[in-house]
Amino acid sequence: MDRARKDRLLAIVLSFLALGFLVLGILPYLPQGLRLPLFFGAGAWAGIGWGVAMPVFNGLMFDISDPRFKSLNTNLGMQMFQAGFFVGPFLGSALVGSAGFGPVFYLSALLSLTGACLMILFKRRAS
Repeated sequence: MDRARKDRLLAIVLSFLALGFLVLGILPYLPQGLRLPLFFGAGAWAGIGWGVAMPVFNGLMFDISDPRFKSLNTNLGMQMFQAGFFVGPFLGSALVGSAGFGPVFYLSALLSLTGACLMILFKRRAS
């Protein structure tokens, strides 16, 4: 992954994550025979996506940081991930409690696509 363009790779991975979240959101509306295979497929898809996105984001943060701020920015990036893992379940449970699981997955897909679009804009600005 060190040789790949991290901005492009992150945009692609976030787009694929959005697709996985969208599939999870529409599962209740699909025929019964498709639900279980698509559920496990989307779970594997999202797991691989997150497994690629997190290190690529950390590498991108390291690459774009000024040399004197590389360690600080890398640590702050990790703190932001940890904050998301802490705050996300609180906000997600409130959304699930009021609207159900579908909107959580649709919001996740929208936010992933937004991140992918921002990475494309970042690429254009950095060029």
